[in-house]
Amino acid sequence: LLRKKSYARCLIFVLLLVAVFSILSPHFLSTNNIDNIFAASAVVGLLAIGATFVIACGEIDLSIASVMALSGTV
Repeated sequence: LLRKKSYARCLIFVLLLVAVFSILSPHFLSTNNIDNIFAASAVVGLLAIGATFVIACGEIDLSIASVMALSGTV
């Protein structure tokens, strides 16, 4: 029950942030901006998926930070 409350609070906070930023900037919810957000978070998302599989197998991989740092140069 406590975990559900924590998720609900996080969701409410994110929705509140989206509402505030969409009021402050008319371009916040535009399709171009949402596309830019997804493109910017794609590398981090792929690294997170890989790290999840490594951790689920019981291994520890410390190269994620270096891969993320070097992926910005490519």
